[in-house]
Amino acid sequence: MRLMILLAASLVVAAPPLATQSTVGLSDDDVAAINEFMASYLEAVRGGDWDAWLQLWADDVVYMPPNSPAIEGLATLREATHEYPLVEDASITVDEIDGRADLAFVRGKFLLTIPTHVGAEPITDVGKFLIILRKAPDGIWQAAIECYNSDLPLPSMGGEHMEREEHN
Repeated sequence: MRLMILLAASLVVAAPPLATQSTVGLSDDDVAAINEFMASYLEAVRGGDWDAWLQLWADDVVYMPPNSPAIEGLATLREATHEYPLVEDASITVDEIDGRADLAFVRGKFLLTIPTHVGAEPITDVGKFLIILRKAPDGIWQAAIECYNSDLPLPSMGGEHMEREEHN
């Protein structure tokens, strides 16, 4: 389950729809470049080319998967990719791309299907994501921060339910 969650944001892109900017903060060229970034993201993940995927990230990346600590730094993120499973299917809806000349964000929804062990049904997850990108001095957009989470409820814990404490 943790692998699925860790991978969800990494796999949120499947033929990303072209998103348009919502303000005048980004040029049409920047929006097109960010859409290309998202397509490259998917291509690398679907091909299992983690080296190509890691090239899309800034050196000081902060990757924030749900239910686990943030992964800080490109070297640490590289280590985490050794645990990533193959992807059976992934799709994305880009709801918004916005920003300014050197800083932008992509907000959207994902659907991810990954295989489990032989003979078992694959796991499908749906959720939302936010990726913050920075434009490097060479003009290339790089992912700086990514945060995502599932829309699915947490699995039951043996019939036990967690209750909130009331604070007065």
